[in-house]
Amino acid sequence: MYGKFGAVDEAGAAFDSIQRPNVFSWNNIVTVYTQNGFLERAHSEFDAMTERNSVSWNIMVTGYAQTGYLTQAEALLEKMPQYGVVSLSAMVVGFSRSGQTDQAEATFERIIQRNIITWTGFLTGYAQCGYIHEAYGIFKRMPAWNVVSWTAMIDLLGQMGQLENAKTLFDRVPELNAVSWTAMVAAYAANGHIRECRDLFDDMPERGIVTWNAMLAGFGSSLQAGEARRVFGRMPWHNLVSWNTMLALVARNAGSLEGLDIFHGMPARNCKSWNLVVHCHAANGDMGDAGKLVYRMPQHSVVTWTSMVVGYSCKGRVDEAISLFDWIPERNVVTWTGLLAGYAQVSDVGEVFRRMPAHNVVSSTAVIDAYGQNGHLVAAKELFDRLPEANELTLIAMLGAYAAKGCASESKRLFDSSPSQSVLTWNTMVSTYGNSLELCAAMAMFEKMPKHNTVSWNAIVTANARNGHLGEARMIFDTMPYRSSRSWSVMIDSYALSGQCFEAVEMLTLVMWEGFVPDESVFTGVLAACSHQGLLELGIRLFSLMVRDYSIAPALVHFKCLIALLTRAGQLDSAEQLLNEMPYHPDEVAWVTLLAGCSSHFDVGRASYATCNSSALHVLLGNVYDQQTFQMSF
Repeated sequence: MYGKFGAVDEAGAAFDSIQRPNVFSWNNIVTVYTQNGFLERAHSEFDAMTERNSVSWNIMVTGYAQTGYLTQAEALLEKMPQYGVVSLSAMVVGFSRSGQTDQAEATFERIIQRNIITWTGFLTGYAQCGYIHEAYGIFKRMPAWNVVSWTAMIDLLGQMGQLENAKTLFDRVPELNAVSWTAMVAAYAANGHIRECRDLFDDMPERGIVTWNAMLAGFGSSLQAGEARRVFGRMPWHNLVSWNTMLALVARNAGSLEGLDIFHGMPARNCKSWNLVVHCHAANGDMGDAGKLVYRMPQHSVVTWTSMVVGYSCKGRVDEAISLFDWIPERNVVTWTGLLAGYAQVSDVGEVFRRMPAHNVVSSTAVIDAYGQNGHLVAAKELFDRLPEANELTLIAMLGAYAAKGCASESKRLFDSSPSQSVLTWNTMVSTYGNSLELCAAMAMFEKMPKHNTVSWNAIVTANARNGHLGEARMIFDTMPYRSSRSWSVMIDSYALSGQCFEAVEMLTLVMWEGFVPDESVFTGVLAACSHQGLLELGIRLFSLMVRDYSIAPALVHFKCLIALLTRAGQLDSAEQLLNEMPYHPDEVAWVTLLAGCSSHFDVGRASYATCNSSALHVLLGNVYDQQTFQMSF
């Protein structure tokens, strides 16, 4: 019971109090440790077991496989006295989630008696890697469908935005139950199709708290915060899942004050509730308030400490992140990866990586990515070459490191030397050539691809636009077989960067006309377009439309677009007021934007007000003084 709420230490103490634990007790504690990410503890207890059964082995194999430690999972699998469908299914799911579809398929073929979990894991893995058609082919290959398989496919198509196909499948389900209805409702909600979601919800023969929560979570995942709040207000009653879902929505938007209000209004809380409100504050940079909440928490979990470490790291307070990391009692791979992200800002991440007790795809990829961001290509390649199980994720990280330095030829050599290429690596190469201004190579790579997904099409549209071929980019966009919200953002951003503001706004109209609900990235593009052209009134109207009609909480980037619009229009008082009153700490870009306006309008007094210690700001301030001196000389 303790393990379900993340109370790992309490679960361990309860187990230690058992004088003669039997195999059932051992399996329970190993399960607690694996499910909460404490694989070292789990393996230690597994080794100490006086007797094991097939369940014991399956728990450990599944624990390693689900967290990406596939080498360790395979090693255990080979030691098993007799492995069966559960352990092999866990490996199929693990390989699929990590993008190793060839290994997943080979393992799948080893399973003699396949069950619904095996088929569903195999199907989902392909879909997560962008192989939608192949996933659908697996679905059709299944010897029999039950409500689980039908629902899994509906849910899958919903996640990929393929709502017409999802609804077609939904209508074919021979016996609909509450789970099937809930999957379709959630698919509409998650894709922002509010009207369809409401209509289907109203048609349901019966509605339970699970359906209400699914709709709530769906609107939350599609960033429809206003609609989520309306659903929450309509619910006949709320359980802990409902409250935590609302809290998670706020945490995703880093709304610390609103999160605290929800938290205080909760009739009951669990460890997840506390962790979410801590995350709200940490993600918003309010580390002092986050620390106070941690002090008040009745119990802590590895999630608590990870939020704090990542919070300090993201704010550049790396010394505090390292100090806390060294003090906390337990860490998992997410905690280590959070420290890596912060440490990369000030020093060699290799030091942290070498300290890690175990490495998996996530941590290895994080280090390669950090090396790439800091230009250490030799170190990144050395680590990549040493990895025992480099897969698509690590390959993409290495390709990205080359791409960031404009090394397209090195990227191509690495791509060609890879034993297998997936749609993910093909997409990375198309983007690499596009970013390197090698449009012909990008187009050739796109044409060679054995299959395309939405990301592929988005990448080639971006490549054309970035290389100045905006007309060709629009033609490709218009011929895309299907589009995601990201597709619209790509086209809007392309128009914005080329200064074609009205074309960007026209695309926003088309988004709404075709039934898509514009998200925050779409509005970022059109606001940026207005900012480039200095269209203050239009920008303010669009900002209001985003907040009022679509209930999108403005992010920092939206406020910076408004600040840029106000400064360009000479409304420096309003720009400064907005900068000081927005619910975010102004970053260097926000201050530079204000000072650029001061430079254009010769406002030395306001420019001097800026106190941010930055060389860029001091240089800009010097320019303001020089320009005023030059103006006064005439």
